[in-house]
Amino acid sequence: MLRGRELIEEGMGFGVPVVKYKDKTYFSSSANSWLRKEGDSCTLGKMFVLDTISRKRIGQGSYVNDKLYHFLHRAFEIGYLNFQSLTHISNKILELQEPLNVQTIFKRVEPRGTVLFEYSCKPKEIQITVRLSLSKLDKCKEILILNEQGSSFFRRYADSSGLVLFDRNIGPWAKVNANEASFSDAKQTSKFTLESRLSTTLVRGWEKTKGHLAWAGLEYSVPSRNTSFSYSIRLS
Repeated sequence: MLRGRELIEEGMGFGVPVVKYKDKTYFSSSANSWLRKEGDSCTLGKMFVLDTISRKRIGQGSYVNDKLYHFLHRAFEIGYLNFQSLTHISNKILELQEPLNVQTIFKRVEPRGTVLFEYSCKPKEIQITVRLSLSKLDKCKEILILNEQGSSFFRRYADSSGLVLFDRNIGPWAKVNANEASFSDAKQTSKFTLESRLSTTLVRGWEKTKGHLAWAGLEYSVPSRNTSFSYSIRLS
């Protein structure tokens, strides 16, 4: 919140897990949470249950065939993420989903495991510790930790290498090649910053598509062999 205005838009928020298995990608639609106060700071605990997958459906009809959808989605993803010149075309394709009534449905399934997050909240910093207790790590490919807010407000990307980008020039998904990176508004009145961590990949992303997407964020890609991970978000 900034002066009573929500900034998150379509972003997932700070410290949210998405787990990619060989067959499907799992999200969380349920969690248990608790709060512990420690002097002037407090720690929020949240146990995410990996109990949801995304499916595509046209109108109120049947779901799109999973194998066909994943093939088309993968082909689209390769073009969208690797060829910046196609970004404008990709955005137009995404905008077509609304008039064609293509919906993304998050469907509850049998839980695949849990992920515990602890957020130590201070005035200028959030320290986050992640503990994994996934039930089927042998089929787990990647654990993504999302840190996202809204792209209408957070329009400026900058990192410690000197790189500064605005809006669509930031790109939808690109590796950060610097020790730290941040998102802020154009006037740099509010900013959040994350550092690169050993054995992980930090990526940046910014998308704003009418009626469909509005997020800006920094995501960690954590190898499935990791059982714990910690990082901090600096706020200024």
